[in-house]
Amino acid sequence: MKQSNLEFKQHHKKLKRKILFWRIILVTIGAILMAISLELFLVPNNILDGGITGISIILSHLTGWRVGFILFFLNLPFIYLGYKQIGKTFALTTLYGIFILSLTSVLLNNVYVVTNTYY
Repeated sequence: MKQSNLEFKQHHKKLKRKILFWRIILVTIGAILMAISLELFLVPNNILDGGITGISIILSHLTGWRVGFILFFLNLPFIYLGYKQIGKTFALTTLYGIFILSLTSVLLNNVYVVTNTYY
């Protein structure tokens, strides 16, 4: 009976790793897509988003800093609150997502924008 419990625990750990793997993949894809839409559509066309992203766009416009840096630093207090209220896994996943979003946003800052209209 001890052997079957051990097998179950090992299978359960593999299931958690599989879920964690897919969570990381999906958060990465979502953060990259968000950064693409932010840097190639919203910011060049002066369109605001809501929440921290919108505040980051406004502060970027006023200060000249890159949106990615502002976005990262404005989200840090919310990551801390998420850690305190929800837990470590949520906070680490959110920190990873915000880091990927900010990094991709900074890297895409100088990419040619194709949404300009020519009259």
